Amino acid sequence: ESEIAFGVDPNQIFKWIGTRNDLMTRVMSDNPSWSEEKAETEVSKFMLDKEMVELFMKYQERMSDPQFKEAQEKAIRNRKISNVLGPIFIGVFIGSFVDTNIIQPKVQRGEMDPIDIGTVFSKLIHAASSAGAGGSDAVVVDSTISAVSDSISQT
Repeated sequence: ESEIAFGVDPNQIFKWIGTRNDLMTRVMSDNPSWSEEKAETEVSKFMLDKEMVELFMKYQERMSDPQFKEAQEKAIRNRKISNVLGPIFIGVFIGSFVDTNIIQPKVQRGEMDPIDIGTVFSKLIHAASSAGAGGSDAVVVDSTISAVSDSISQT
């Protein structure tokens, strides 16, 4: 009891957090680069911080509810999906905007030849795959830039 925050019920700590060894195991698994001494120091600091202990116990209590836990896991999955799809949608929007407002007007005015996007992508893929077979990242970037500029200048 002398190693826990004043005003926190030790029975609640045991119920929702577990023993000090349980918390040490969790901290070490969450932070594998930490030494055992650092983990011990952080666990001691944590156990003396009443607000953090109470928040963690409330979180553990909420996570014991299957509906809440499922909602949390679903929210994490949705964030992962949006982290992938968000940039794709932004890229498509920007590409469409550039094509509609910059490239197509120049093509219509005769300032620029039409770009065959399929040719650009096939050259990009070919350049990246051939350079990636044994080259460095700089070679991939250089050959990709060359492929794009060659494709644009040829069309």
